[in-house]
Amino acid sequence: MLNRLENLPLYTKAKIVKVDGGYGAVSNFENLGLEIGDEVEVTDKFPRNGAIPLRKENEDLSIGKGLAAKIIVETNEEISISLDKAKVGDLVKVLKIKSNGEIRRRLLDMGLVKDSELQIIRSAPLGDPIEVMINGFNLSLRLKEAEGIFVKFVDLNQEANRNGWYK
Repeated sequence: MLNRLENLPLYTKAKIVKVDGGYGAVSNFENLGLEIGDEVEVTDKFPRNGAIPLRKENEDLSIGKGLAAKIIVETNEEISISLDKAKVGDLVKVLKIKSNGEIRRRLLDMGLVKDSELQIIRSAPLGDPIEVMINGFNLSLRLKEAEGIFVKFVDLNQEANRNGWYK
């Protein structure tokens, strides 16, 4: 299953498949001594400085969250994340909705049910709200609402326009 390095849970081993970034991201990736095909493991989750500690073979590394978001990895296990962590263009499948009350009922009424697929279309300039396409219509969700929706990746988009709009 493909995922982004930033979304891996603790102690999950993954194989690096691709760096989804420009020349600078690839250069930083290589300067850390990483290569496509390396197996890495997240050893701690987001300490105060924002770096993500990794272990490659017997070597410990720290990688910034920005670069970790651009590194595509492959894992053997299915990883669920909250919808607010998905990027523009990603195709995801709903696993569960943890919202309660009126918001949960409205989300279910709009077709946001288990196993439904949705695609992240765009996000507002400051990130809130996000727009998703589900069952042929666009739905805007606040990040607070998206935090209660747990999904798994079906397809990671690597062709999204850098200004937040899906091509």
